[in-house]
Amino acid sequence: VRRLLQMRLLDRARLFDRWWLIAVDGTLQDRGHDTPQGEARYRYVVEAKLVGPEGTMFSLMTEFRDMYDPVREKEDCELNAFQRLAERLRVEFPKLSICLLMDGLYPVQAVFDLCETYGWKFIATLREGRQPTAWDEAVQTMMMSPANVLHAQRQGEDGWVEQTLRWTHQVPFGTYTFQVLFSGEISPVAATLWCWVTNFTLSHDRVYAIANQGGRARNGIENVFNVEKNGGFGLEHAFCANTTGSQNYHLVMQMA
Repeated sequence: VRRLLQMRLLDRARLFDRWWLIAVDGTLQDRGHDTPQGEARYRYVVEAKLVGPEGTMFSLMTEFRDMYDPVREKEDCELNAFQRLAERLRVEFPKLSICLLMDGLYPVQAVFDLCETYGWKFIATLREGRQPTAWDEAVQTMMMSPANVLHAQRQGEDGWVEQTLRWTHQVPFGTYTFQVLFSGEISPVAATLWCWVTNFTLSHDRVYAIANQGGRARNGIENVFNVEKNGGFGLEHAFCANTTGSQNYHLVMQMA
């Protein structure tokens, strides 16, 4: 990836010709092995993938984590692994202008602090149940800002999608205030609502790129996981009880 960046082959994928989009997400790597104590141990990974032109995804870093309860421990496991991954990312690419693309698990104080410290941008999914106070505030202030609206179109898998983008500013998230962008979409087959929180400034000439080039691009990493799990490649399969062997297999799979 470093070589591709140096060759400037991926430059047109940058948001606003500056920000490199890095999608971050976690998933089960291995459904587990019994420990000598008789407990099942699960292997979990957090991946960072660079978004390239035309929705391509380039594996950048992997952070491994073991856990015993993948349901109860998912949140703590993923956020802790993300903190370590972010530190590594900062060391390897200290001058890179990074914009993180994250799901609804990540809009929390620790992640905000990290982005503030490193000078990174982020576009994260906002879920009503995850952040109810911020969600209610965003909806109320959006309704009081009728001028903050843009009607647009994008090409979808089933034809043209009609988009209505609405946004609001200065929504409280703990000790921070950020912008919230809503995207209502009507395609030939479905109606969908997307919502993101971001530390980008929102305006009529920026929201389309933030929503479509940025926020929606995060789905690419989930598509990669889906292919690796269900396409015959064996992600989540207990191939190897040896920890190092299992990690090596996973990394080779990402490169392939």
